[in-house]
Amino acid sequence: MYRANIVVAVCAFALLLSAAHAADKTVYQYVIFGDSVTDTGNVFRDGGVPDPLIYYKGRFTNGPNWVDYLNQSLSAKHKVQIFNYATGGGVACSFNLNNTRYPYARDAVNQTGNFLADLARGKVPTTKYTRRISVSWFAANDITVGAVARADVGC
Repeated sequence: MYRANIVVAVCAFALLLSAAHAADKTVYQYVIFGDSVTDTGNVFRDGGVPDPLIYYKGRFTNGPNWVDYLNQSLSAKHKVQIFNYATGGGVACSFNLNNTRYPYARDAVNQTGNFLADLARGKVPTTKYTRRISVSWFAANDITVGAVARADVGC
């Protein structure tokens, strides 16, 4: 009887270890879309703005933005990958996109298309342990441009 209890205990321990190991393999991918509040350097990489002497590491902020804090907070407990497609000047409604004034800005459809293209090319790794979460943060540019340019046109 004693030997059977030891075997059961060892099996239970092995089962717990394998479950814990499987849990360790989970990778949380955050796919981010948005505007300058969310951009972590995409416009800077594409066009050299904003000026890094004034703004923090190619962001439109004077320090880390919410995506940086999200990554820092979540990475402390989980395996996290951030795929950020947000651009300064980005808009949710393509009607509000002003490519003349902001040539590197992208609307939600374009940002999503860039993500899907990267996914198809294998630039966004996917395994059975991948958990993908999409986050969008648009507003100010749509409100500003929409209110000024064409308040009567919907998106």
